[in-house]
Amino acid sequence: MGGDMEMAAFRAAIDAKYALHVQAFEDGDPEPILTRFFTEDALWEYAGYPRRIGRTQLRELFDAVIRADRVAVHPIRSFVRGDCGWDYADYTVTPRDPSRTSWVFRQMFYWVRCDGDWRVNACIGFTLPDDAGRSAAGTAAPAA
Repeated sequence: MGGDMEMAAFRAAIDAKYALHVQAFEDGDPEPILTRFFTEDALWEYAGYPRRIGRTQLRELFDAVIRADRVAVHPIRSFVRGDCGWDYADYTVTPRDPSRTSWVFRQMFYWVRCDGDWRVNACIGFTLPDDAGRSAAGTAAPAA
């Protein structure tokens, strides 16, 4: 498989993973993210926060944030070749607490295909500044 077919298959697979990610936030359950979205040894890096490596450290992070927030994912650009790919996406975060303000961050995901299943092995993200304009979904970026 190559070219457009390879990209279409990759997009379909990771879009399903993003749907799983969003649903896990809706359900307040980090397990699908920890066991079906990230590899066991995944690296998570976010500007201004401690680096997280592996399922134990990711669990500490997601146990807290998944119960506090909801998310929507808006892919921007992808690349795939064989069993490796990356995707650049905006995440809109909506706190469950209505007194808190929504915000948007950008995330670069490095995807690997293991035994036919795409999972994130590394990601790096940063919060968009207030004047960042519009997200990939075309909605105004909320103030932080």
